[in-house]
Amino acid sequence: MGGVALIRAAGKNFEDVAVLTSPSDYEGVLAELSAAQCRLSLETRKRLALTGFRHTAEYDTMISGAWAGNTAAAKESGSFPASLESRLVKVQDLRYGENPHQKATLYSSEAG
Repeated sequence: MGGVALIRAAGKNFEDVAVLTSPSDYEGVLAELSAAQCRLSLETRKRLALTGFRHTAEYDTMISGAWAGNTAAAKESGSFPASLESRLVKVQDLRYGENPHQKATLYSSEAG
């Protein structure tokens, strides 16, 4: 068991613990702990769990991508992989979806 397993375990137990995976969260967590008698709200713990799950998902995607191209079958066949993972980031909310009553959002690859 290592860091990724511990992050997932903490995320699954967000009702009782908080998981910090990003230094950008430290200041806000410390401020909330100071203001709320050393307690974090359920909403904060859920948000931190989501950040942790996203962190481990990105890690898993990098590993699976590396392994997909490094198997003997992949090297031998020279073919494209059976699946491909992609990470998209939200660019902006759109005025409406396919129909005016629907919501829509534009996503793009990080590479732009």
